[in-house]
Amino acid sequence: MMLALSFVPVNDVVASFDDLMDASPEKIVPLAGDWEDTYIGRRRRNRRANPRFAVEMWNLHDRVNENLPRTNNSVEAWHRAN
Repeated sequence: MMLALSFVPVNDVVASFDDLMDASPEKIVPLAGDWEDTYIGRRRRNRRANPRFAVEMWNLHDRVNENLPRTNNSVEAWHRAN
């Protein structure tokens, strides 16, 4: 379910993450904490810390809407062929 955040508009990712956490069972909290630190940014007082990877770096929403590839597999294939 966390991977679905990749397809949410960038400006809605944090709110969508919060909604997911509110609806999720307690047993995923440890995983969610790691995900939050890495991809969302941990909540600190009145704001969020910067995530390890910016949302714009991993989010695919715009790429999907523009029919662009979601991976670099074609580049990898080109390198193997040459």
